[in-house]
Amino acid sequence: MSLHLPNVNFSQIVGVLEIVDDHKGRVDVARIASEYGLDIDELLPGVEACQVLGFTSGEHTRKH
Repeated sequence: MSLHLPNVNFSQIVGVLEIVDDHKGRVDVARIASEYGLDIDELLPGVEACQVLGFTSGEHTRKH
């Protein structure tokens, strides 16, 4: 993963963090995209931004 912050807005980052929190701190991004009716390409920039900022980590997104 690069250290380049994807072009996302604050609400996308907060949305990802809320989803992770709702799932007790660990989620499968593909499953969440399907569950929320999102295209994975819509969700990934927010996930990547959270990882770059140090809010989440891992293959599956985990909250720090």
